[in-house]
Amino acid sequence: MTAQPIPPLLPRMRRHPIQWRPMARVTWLQHRGSLITAIVLFAGYALVIVESTLGPRSDYARFVASRCLTSSRGSVICTDLFNSIAAQTTSLSLITIALLVIPVLAGTFIGVPLLAREIESGTFRFAWTQGIGRTRWMVTKMALLCGAAAVAAGTLGFLADWYGGPFESTGLASRWQGGQFNITVLTLPAWTVCSLAAGAFAGLLIGRVVAAMAATAAFAGGLIVLDFTRLHDWFLGIAPSVTRGSPSGTGLGALNTFAVPGGIPGPPGSWLVNGRYTGPDGQRLSSAAVNSLVNELDTSKSAAALGNPAQWLERHHDAYWISYQAASRFWGFQAAEAGILLAITVMFVIGTITLAGRRR
Repeated sequence: MTAQPIPPLLPRMRRHPIQWRPMARVTWLQHRGSLITAIVLFAGYALVIVESTLGPRSDYARFVASRCLTSSRGSVICTDLFNSIAAQTTSLSLITIALLVIPVLAGTFIGVPLLAREIESGTFRFAWTQGIGRTRWMVTKMALLCGAAAVAAGTLGFLADWYGGPFESTGLASRWQGGQFNITVLTLPAWTVCSLAAGAFAGLLIGRVVAAMAATAAFAGGLIVLDFTRLHDWFLGIAPSVTRGSPSGTGLGALNTFAVPGGIPGPPGSWLVNGRYTGPDGQRLSSAAVNSLVNELDTSKSAAALGNPAQWLERHHDAYWISYQAASRFWGFQAAEAGILLAITVMFVIGTITLAGRRR
């Protein structure tokens, strides 16, 4: 009698694969109210952005057709079109603020109930004793929700960047600015996923839906405000390039603005970090010396002072220097911010898994 060969043991993950479809169905059934609201909100955001961009893009198309970007900038029609586009920057600001609220809403109303509802009602004792296991149960649900949220936020980020195009091309705004920097196709999904993970962690840690919602809103909203007021300028000040430039006013100290014709000039599309004056010895001038130099520059009647202050400074053996981030570094900074937020997200996920393993 011939012995039958024993089949090789399958790896554990293949014997117990993650049931993505059943888990997706369970996730939908448990959170369909929040998810339907999120879908409606996403569609509303997208429609508002598309509708709002029709006016600026129409004016910008005529602005380009009239050659206002080059030779005819000072003509009456160019001035009228420029003023028409400028009048719509308020809508850009409102849409930027509205998009910055998305991560807070996602973390508060989707991330928190993901686990807090199970803890508060006590149903986690049943859900976590099923075949999939508590860790895989949580990771699967978080992966599904975070993936869907990242796709939706990325789409809105793409539309926001498209909407801001006419304003940036005419020098009325810049994607380097605080706020707009955080709503691109890279950073808005990163902020949203980070807030979702923070909400799930807070829900498991606190165990009460309302209290966890308040904590998540405070954390996500506070972090966005802190980034807008402090961290953004510090972040963009890391390892800037330096070039000799032409001053506008004193142009001294932290600039934190974007290069635009008519303002403090700099490389096209760049973010201006800092401005400083140096004397004949190459040393940085003090504030008093700069004020004296600028007053002398303003009162000078020479053609160099009126047309090109940099030439006037050079004749007096002085110079003006600008620290800046080149336009080519924009997506590098975007990837860096998104990476930092994703690292924070991973920390929250690890903390959530650890807490879940200890809960009884």
